[in-house]
Amino acid sequence: MDLLKDRREAVVEKGKATFRIARDARPFRVSAGSETALTNDGVIEVVETVDDRHIRLIEGSARITRPAEPVGDRAVRAPATPPGAPAAGSLAPKRISFDNVRLADVAAWANRAGGEQIVIADPAVAELRVTGVYGSGDASGLARSLAAAFGLEVRAARGRIGLVRGGGR
Repeated sequence: MDLLKDRREAVVEKGKATFRIARDARPFRVSAGSETALTNDGVIEVVETVDDRHIRLIEGSARITRPAEPVGDRAVRAPATPPGAPAAGSLAPKRISFDNVRLADVAAWANRAGGEQIVIADPAVAELRVTGVYGSGDASGLARSLAAAFGLEVRAARGRIGLVRGGGR
């Protein structure tokens, strides 16, 4: 990743990455293979694997360039989704994959859909790393899966789902 005075840039050569780009006057350029995205703020998913290659705008706005497209590039805008608001149906994937992502960030992603909210009070639990594929729109199911994977307990009350260490510690 390059953070220079006049620009910010990242190149994904292999693997998967999600970039949450902070608003800044300097543009942020993400490249993967022959695709690029240029934005000043937003959330961009990048996949560069043998089986899949894409750059996808999750939130905000970006100019995405795909040489295979006849026009060459296009501007796209995804509606901002504030925490707790339902995600736009066209942007919400039915399944999402995480690769070495903090449990706190997985919970934040799930909480964007609204409804039940996953709460993690213990900083050590929040830092656990998650790798896997999960269905979207089912915070309770996600919490149960994560609890089983990490030996945690699920404590649900009044629209909140707490993930705590086994034994209530």
